[in-house]
Amino acid sequence: MEYEMGLQQRYFEAMKYQSKKVEVRLWDEKRKQIKVGDIIYFGLEPDRIQKIKTRVTKLTRYANFQETLENIPIEYLSCQGVDKEEYLHDLNLYYPTEKVNQYGVLAIEVEKLEKSCGIIVFQEDKKKKKVLMVKHLAGHWGFPKGHMEDHETEEETAIRETWEETGIHAKIVGNFRKVITYQPKKNVQKEVVFFQGEVVSGKMKLPNTEIQEIKWISLEEAKQMLSHQNEKALLEAFSENKKI
Repeated sequence: MEYEMGLQQRYFEAMKYQSKKVEVRLWDEKRKQIKVGDIIYFGLEPDRIQKIKTRVTKLTRYANFQETLENIPIEYLSCQGVDKEEYLHDLNLYYPTEKVNQYGVLAIEVEKLEKSCGIIVFQEDKKKKKVLMVKHLAGHWGFPKGHMEDHETEEETAIRETWEETGIHAKIVGNFRKVITYQPKKNVQKEVVFFQGEVVSGKMKLPNTEIQEIKWISLEEAKQMLSHQNEKALLEAFSENKKI
């Protein structure tokens, strides 16, 4: 199931930057429906246009907010600079004591679901297919990709990020779309969508970011250079795609 909840700006920012991991609500009829594994979109109040996608990892019931704070560190619940007293004050503004006594409290622990998009850009060189790869400062090779911005489509993100990381303007071709997932850090689950594409224009150039090298690499070499099994499987699916 999927749900939507609103957050005030400072708590929204705390969740966005992964310090806030737990949201507390009344355990009313609506929240009784929530299960581990459900998706919750946290929207920035008042319009909720900006949203953070999360997955529920743990649910714990408490009698009241005070008991919640006795069992969960304040830094997981709140944001930097807000102590227990101020956090309780904020909660009491929204939840009358009689409602808390009637329903109790549900602590919802979540992991942030990040989404990036990229392109496996290919070209034919002497009848040998090559793909565009980038080497990150950490030392590993991969395909150009990056985070989705608000209101972008997957395709728009993939094209923009490819240009920003390589200087190459690419177009998406065919119906190739593959998704890989991994956990870059605790409480964060990352989904990356890849398309296939061809060069439209531009010249390879290093951006002032985390990329230290850009290179056209044959499929055979690329398979050896990739560090992660899910990326190897991605390249294998790309090489076997018949609609290029």
